[in-house]
Amino acid sequence: MGKPLFVLDSSAIIGHLNREMDVDACIGPDAVRCTSVVGFMETLAKPGITAAQEAEARRFLSGGEVIDLTPAIRDEAIIIRRPCKLKLPDAIIAATAVILNASLLSNDDHFHTLIWPGLSVRRANTMSNAK
Repeated sequence: MGKPLFVLDSSAIIGHLNREMDVDACIGPDAVRCTSVVGFMETLAKPGITAAQEAEARRFLSGGEVIDLTPAIRDEAIIIRRPCKLKLPDAIIAATAVILNASLLSNDDHFHTLIWPGLSVRRANTMSNAK
């Protein structure tokens, strides 16, 4: 059996960088973490991000793989978005998890109410909830 695979959305990445949660504690030490190119861009395009914060984000993101928008992810995002009415970036992030057969780590409520074949969503525990 392979290592568990997680797609981190920007809420989980930013929460980790803000020290509101520990992503690695949420997913376990053996898990493989990755992010959609959209989550990568959302994290680094955060308004007001400083050069030091960007450098820290890039270091954290370099510990996993950034998944580009492939034709399979593109097509799945289109299919997900229509009935679920997600914003297109969120549909791409969800589609990335579905296509990779990975769990999506997010604290965004709209992902936790989304029921979609092949999509497994896990909430990232905040530091206050983890105590």
